[in-house]
Formats: sequence, C-alpha cells, structure tokens
Amino acid sequence: MKTNKQLKRGHTMRQYLLSGLAVSAMAFSISSSMAFAQTSNGADNDPRDEIVVTGTNIRGTEIVGGSVLQIGQAELLESGRSTAADFLRELPSNFAGGVGMADEPQNGQDFGAATANLSGGQGVNLRGLGALSTLVLVNGRRQANSGQFGDFVDISVLPMAAIDRVEILQDGASAIYGSDAVGGVVNFILKRQMDTAVTSFRVGLATEGGGTEFIGSHVQGFNWDSGHAIVGAEYQHRDNVESTDRDRYANGSDFSAFGGVNWPEYALHAAPTANIFFGSGGSLAAPVGASVPVGTNANLTGADLILQTGGTGNTFNVFEGRDILPETERYSVFGSFDQELSEGITLFGDALFTRRESLYEIGYPVVALGSLHASSPFYITGIDPALTTPPGRGDPGGNIAFGKVVTDRIETRETMVDHYSGQIGARIDLFSDWRLELTASYAQDKQARNSKLFRNGFSDVSSPIGCALGHANANDCTGTNMIAWNPFSTDPLSQAQLDQYFGYENLAYNSKTTQFSAKADGTLFALPSGDVKVAVGIDLRNEFIDGVVDVNTISVDGLTGPYEATERDAVSVFGEMLVPVIADILEFSAAGRYEKFTGSGEYDTFDPKFGMNFKPMSGLKFYSSWGTSFHAPAMRFENDAPQPLPGGNAAFTLTASRFAPCNTTLITVNPIVQAGPNCSFTLMINSGGAGPGVLKPERAETFTLGFNAAPESIPGLKFGASYFNITVDDKIQRVQSELLDQILTDFFASGGTDTFGGALLVNPTEAEAQALMDNPKYLGTFGPGIFNAAANVQMIVNATQLNIATLKEQGFDFNFSYDFESGGTDLGVFTNGTYLTEYKIQAAPGKDFRDLLGKFTAVGSPVALRARSGIRAKRGAFDGRITYNYVDSYECDLCYVPGTGGVPVISATPVKIDAWNTFDLDIGWDMSSIGRFGEGARLNFQIVNLFNAEAPFLDSGSGIDDSLPGAYDPTNHTIIGRTVALQVTKTW
Repeated sequence: MKTNKQLKRGHTMRQYLLSGLAVSAMAFSISSSMAFAQTSNGADNDPRDEIVVTGTNIRGTEIVGGSVLQIGQAELLESGRSTAADFLRELPSNFAGGVGMADEPQNGQDFGAATANLSGGQGVNLRGLGALSTLVLVNGRRQANSGQFGDFVDISVLPMAAIDRVEILQDGASAIYGSDAVGGVVNFILKRQMDTAVTSFRVGLATEGGGTEFIGSHVQGFNWDSGHAIVGAEYQHRDNVESTDRDRYANGSDFSAFGGVNWPEYALHAAPTANIFFGSGGSLAAPVGASVPVGTNANLTGADLILQTGGTGNTFNVFEGRDILPETERYSVFGSFDQELSEGITLFGDALFTRRESLYEIGYPVVALGSLHASSPFYITGIDPALTTPPGRGDPGGNIAFGKVVTDRIETRETMVDHYSGQIGARIDLFSDWRLELTASYAQDKQARNSKLFRNGFSDVSSPIGCALGHANANDCTGTNMIAWNPFSTDPLSQAQLDQYFGYENLAYNSKTTQFSAKADGTLFALPSGDVKVAVGIDLRNEFIDGVVDVNTISVDGLTGPYEATERDAVSVFGEMLVPVIADILEFSAAGRYEKFTGSGEYDTFDPKFGMNFKPMSGLKFYSSWGTSFHAPAMRFENDAPQPLPGGNAAFTLTASRFAPCNTTLITVNPIVQAGPNCSFTLMINSGGAGPGVLKPERAETFTLGFNAAPESIPGLKFGASYFNITVDDKIQRVQSELLDQILTDFFASGGTDTFGGALLVNPTEAEAQALMDNPKYLGTFGPGIFNAAANVQMIVNATQLNIATLKEQGFDFNFSYDFESGGTDLGVFTNGTYLTEYKIQAAPGKDFRDLLGKFTAVGSPVALRARSGIRAKRGAFDGRITYNYVDSYECDLCYVPGTGGVPVISATPVKIDAWNTFDLDIGWDMSSIGRFGEGARLNFQIVNLFNAEAPFLDSGSGIDDSLPGAYDPTNHTIIGRTVALQVTKTW
C-alpha cells in the first residue's frame, strides 16, 4: 500500500550519478578556466590579529575564562554524518530534547512536522536548557527563528560544503551576545577564502531499508591582489525511511516482543474492517462488542455482526504507511567576498540561499472516535442497544460508535522552507591598532506546510465526515452535498468520495531578523605586563513573524485567515576589557551588555561576565569565569490571538481520550470508558501562546572552572576538563500537547505535586471552564458529546508555556587526545564527553527540587554521561578512524509495563533504559597516486552505527490514549540503524 513518492521528480540512483558526472565535468571546466585568475600571493593578509574567536569581541585574543571547542571541516567529513545538524546531534553536550533529527514517527511538536515545528527543522540544545537557550550564529550574526512559535534556529538549512568550522562555547555569554546565550553559543563560520576549487559527491543508504541519499557540491575560490571570494552550491536528496522497515514497528504497537505492552489489546481498536464499540465508545481504549463482515455491507442488520469477546476486535499496524524520516530535497547556493577598497578600509559580505522540501507520509487515517447517526442510510437495523450510544446533551443517543482505518489514501504533509541570509560590512582602521567594524545582516525563513488529511473534525459539531455519517445537526450540513459514507464497507471509496473526504490544511509562516552593529576595538593603554584592550559597541535588532492558515479538514466551511503578526525591537550596548596582570601568566577580562526589548515583549536586562586565565607554565592554562545570562521569551509566546487549529492558539474539550486511575481522589472520573485500572475524565486543553505579559525572561547565573594542558615534553598530547554550574530562574517550559500523556501520569502518580502542576488547573469552577468555552478560540469537543458541559470539566491544561521556578545543573566537560608516530604510521587516540552530577527542577518557590538527572520525562531530561572516543591512524595514502559513542543508561519512573494478563500498568519500580553503545567507521584514501584525475582526490568509506545497535526499548505508555505509542526515546537515541556512505572529494 506504500506509494512511490519522489517529490514529483522520480529520482533514481542512475539519475544521481549522471547528475554527478555532469557537475564534475562542469566543475573541472570552471576550475581550469578560472585558474588564471587565481594568484598564489593574492589575499595573503590573514594575520591573527584580525580573527575574533567566539566568546569575545576583541580581535587577536583568546577567550578569557573559558574554552572554545573548534570543529573543522575535516572532522565533519570524517564523522560519517551528511549534515552539520546530524553531526551536532552526536556532540555530548548537545541534548536532542527540544529540536532534534526528525526520526520520530509520532512527529511530535519539537521533532517532526506535525505541529509547531511545521517545516521539520533541526536545532541545537546545549546543556539540555532548551533550543532557544542556545544562541546559534552564522559568521557571528543572528539568524531568523523557525517553527510556528519561532522558538529555535533551524540549522538544517546550512550546507556542509559552505562550513569552514564550527565554534562552540559551552558557557553563558549574554554579556557578549545578549539574549539566548544561556546554555552556550554555536557559531558556524562559513568559508571565506580558497586557493582552489573543491567538488564533492556522497552516496549513502540505511542498511535496514530506505534513506538512500545523494549529496553533490562544488565550491570555487577566487583570489586577486586586493581581495578574495568564494561561490558554491550544494544539492541533497534523501529518500524516506518507513516505520515498518524497522523491527521496532514491524508488528505495529504490539511491543510484547521487546518486553512491552501489546497495545492493540488495550488501546486502539480500529481497523480497515470496522469495530463497533459497546456503549458510548469513542476512545482508543473503548471495548469492542462486535465487528463487521468483509464486503459492501450496504444493508447490515444486527444479525450480520460478528460478536467479539475480549474487547479487542480487528487490529491494524498503525505504523503502516508512516515515515520515520521524510523524503527530503535541498538546494543551497552561497558566496562570500572580502575587498580592500583602500588602505585601511575593507568591504566584506556573504550570502546564503537554501530551499529544503520534504514529503512526509503520515499513515492511513484512523477514525478512532467515529459515530454513525441514525439518519444515515447505512445505519444497522436491529442492532443491539448495548452497541449504541446513550443520550446526552441534546443528543437522543442510539448512534453507533466505531473504529475504522481508511486505507484508500495515505495522509501526507509537504513541507518547505526558503532560507535567505547575508551580511554586508566594512572594517575601517582608525588609529594605532583601533578598528571600527560596521555590519548589517538579514535572515529570513519562509516556511510552509501543506497537508492532505481526512476531513474528520469534532464529534459534537458538524465536520465534513460528520455530515457524511448522518450528523444530527442538519443545518450545518445543508447544502454540502456530502456523499453518505458507509464505514462498515470494506470496498474502496469512489473517486468522488475521496475528493470530498480528504481535504487540506495549509500553513505558511514568515520569520525575519534584521541586525545592525557597530563595534570598535583596540588598545586602551599599555601596562608593563602588556596592552589593555577593549571593545565597545551598539547593536540594533528587529524580529518579525507572521503567518496564514487555509484549512478545510476540521469544519464544513473552510477557514482562511492570517496569524496575527508579532514584532519587536532590541537595542543593546556592550563593552569588554582585557587586562594582562602578569605578562603571559595572568590576565583578567570583564564584559557587560545592556539590552532592551520593545514591542511583542517588554524586557530589559544588564548582564556582566568576568573571566580569568592563569598560565603558570608553558602548555598549562587554568581558567575560570562567572556571569549572568538571560533568555527573552519567544515573541510568539506573547500572542494568544485565536488560531483555528488544535496546534495553534485554540481550546477544546476531551471527554474520553485522557485517563486517570479510577480510584483517584484528585479529580472525578466520568463513566464513558474504563480501561483496566484507568478511567476517562473530562478536561479542556488551552493551547498556543501564553499571552502578553504572562511570561518572564529566563535569568541564569553560570560559573566555570577548568584547565587545558599540552605538555611540551610530550608532543601531541592534549587534555583538559572543566566544571560548570548553572542556575536558571524562571525557566521557560513549553507544555507540549503530545507529551500530555506522561505529564498526566506524573501528576496522578505524584499525588498532584509533579513539576508541571502549575500548568494544570485542577477542579476548575464552572465559571472558569465556561469562560474558556466562550472564548473565540474554543473549537469544540473531541470525543463523545456527553459529559462535556462546563460543570463536567475536571481539569484545564494550559498547554502553552510557563515559568517554572528554578533549574539547577552542574557537571564536567572533559577531553583528551594524543597524536604520535609509530613505525611510519601516524596514530591518535581521543575522547571527549560531558558528565552531569546534577539536573533538578523546582516547580514553584518553596517546593522541593525534583531530581531529573538520568530520568525519562515528558519534556526530556539529560542522561548523566555522554561521550565520544576513538582511535585514528594514517599511513601513506590511507587513513582511518573508529569512533565509539556512548549514551548512559537511565530510568523511567512512571513507565507502563505488562501487568497480570498483559494489562498495562505503571511500573512499581523504575524501569532501566539500557546504555547505548555505537561505533562509527571512516576509511580514507588519498588517490593522488593513480593519475591526473586522482590528483587532489580523496575517497572516504563510512559506516555509522557499525554493528547496527538498536535503540534501547522504552514503552512510554502513551499507547493508553495515543494511536502511535512511543517505543524508544528520540531525545537520546535514533532508530535509523546502520548507514553506509561513499564520498569522493576532488580538489582541482
């Protein structure tokens, strides 16, 4: 039933190779013709005093009080990862919880393209503090924020061929850069100068199926007496990876083979051959009383039904037709230049354009909450009343509640992002060593998501499918000419029905960041110990996001309209001073930045930072720093204007799809569904932005103490370690709707004292519930239209954002490398990692801290240890590297496990999630010895996850009310398995 989807282009490997040969020929032609324009002595002005490293604004100095991790292009190439985003996911200090690689079939709010991450982007989350608490820069400049809420920077738009190096500061740096630099800074430095041209091709695949990939790039350098430039392009195409190609989902949500729950026995009771529920039905856990026979079934009677015992009925692999990774195509073009206009004045600039398109197949429509009304021509005459719904809230009852999977057409989401960014600036030598730098930059992400979905809306208001099922509210259906649907037929739908029953949900967002900066730096005065250097400057920034929605899937009438625009300005002034106290031994730095926001969010802050370097001997440095940082709430969090989608600024009621222990005293359950020890209850979801003035900025205090050593007596040996301590007050936490299952489990298991209790309004008054129902953003009820009055609401979940009180984190970063020669072979060993000793959260002032280190949680928490180690060797034309990746074991305190008879129950003791050990292999060959074509050519054969280690199994328990239960933790593991790739790089 899987369709052959190729982004409407029908690519094959043969076409990839032909394209590659064509680009190679063109590249060779260009390189040969341009060789005369490249002078060997052009643009040789690259003195160290012009370089500004990440973490300081002063030229020609190293960072004081910290250490910057530099990852060069060679290391990126040898990693086996095809994109910088995938490489950074393996960085020990980068926690994938937040926005990671979109290899989660649930496509959650921060992983795939289902909701807020509408274009399926990838971000960075240093220290596990959140994607927007990590500042992402390109050539030191801010980028446009991505996603529906503008709460991360999408690094998947950056072509690998354009990157010269990545500089990572794992320390707070708001004193240098302003907002968002809480967990650290990731600065992508793009190529600016090349003496030659470089062409590269890469082909790869996943050995378990899918993921066939081709990447081709060409970068051309130009040099002349007064400047230099580069231009380049990169193309990527990757096929989709299907869920059912992986053992984890081969049997659908039956996880019994892995020690988990057989969820089809206790949860989703829908199949292509429909099941009919006892009583009200309408939930994933509703017991099945009967199923229908195979056939047209146009005139079924009660006697024709197949009675079911055990409450399960027909089942279906809900992961069938659903992608783990989408098919993706990306085009990038980029360039940069430096031009000396006159002595002491240099003009510089760079630009990047990327278009990334993805096609997600998201499975077959599941009608888990279907209700056939008595007015339908396909109503089953003589049906047992026990198989029909009771009356309630103006509904006379007698409806037939059913579960059905529609296998006529797979639902899809096509996503696209157009990324534009660039800067233009001038360096002007003033006097002595003083320099003024003026820079203007612009970045824009134009995102779109176009979905083709089943038009199944809410059960107590008319939806297109409701009309086709004979909905009682005829007024809303009048004039729609909906063809009556027989959900009990196993015959294919007609083309006319497909055209009516499947609709569209199209979203578009436009995010822009404009930045102007002026900075001057140089020597203030001289001391006997050296020059006192300073940098001062001003920074102006404008951020803007707007959007539009066009949807006809949740209501009879299509809805079209703009998402309210949000815009804000930020003005900041900053300064930094470096003081050498003892020449070449002891130096101090002090920095400060004042930043003020106006518009969508009114904030201002001053953040200082102080640092020290102490070098008692050559090859040994101790360093320490203290400072404060802050993170302003994403400005879309300030907006709560109505948006007509469950994932937007909306509110709705759930009556039969969220559960509590039947014996809980915290709320009153309703009688709609009982699934083992759990009963349904009525709650309301209030999603989207928190609203204006609700959130406060995060404010952090950071302390670092460490050392780096490179003993002269042992050439090639380098090692270091650092201790960090971070306290974040008013930590901003998004309460994501798809993680609500575990949040509720935590809430009831903890007696109502869990971390996110502040987002749960328990036992609201009838007036509080009614006020939300009367709000323009209220959409209606999901589930049976009974027990959904304001008086029935037991909980209001503010699935927006909130400030929790405090987060405390401390731990150690460490690194070691030793390169040496033995018997004509260059050898090396290396390791680096992050070891956490504390990660705990206080939900509100006065409450106890909750230890989340090494715990599986709804929003993701880091493990205690992540590390990368390996060995490398080079002999003659060959070199190789084996890398060992380690993710520590951890625990799930509130996971579901099979109880007596297989019934899902919460584990009485923590469930251990095993450590994950994977190996990567890279073998390189310098092909210079094989003739003219081999000159400057290099071949790399790479295997990621050499032994195909499976992600540790984790049954998160979401299957109790989620048709797609999780079977692993995507914040710490991937499910892609082994990938192999061959890459050829030619330097002309």
